[in-house]
Amino acid sequence: MGAPPGEAVFVGDRLYDDISGAQAVGMRAVQTRQFRQEEDPRIHPDAVIDHIRELPDALAGLRG
Repeated sequence: MGAPPGEAVFVGDRLYDDISGAQAVGMRAVQTRQFRQEEDPRIHPDAVIDHIRELPDALAGLRG
């Protein structure tokens, strides 16, 4: 999409592959627990949602 990593947000359900991977390249990352509920005290998503319909509010929180 041409956006630099600092302006992009990745949404995923795997903490290591999705969340820490996105953060490692400079993206913010939102963990969705809609289909998988992983926890790892070493990985800290920028936001956590239980259903994709909560994404707009999570993105608004990341802006503020």
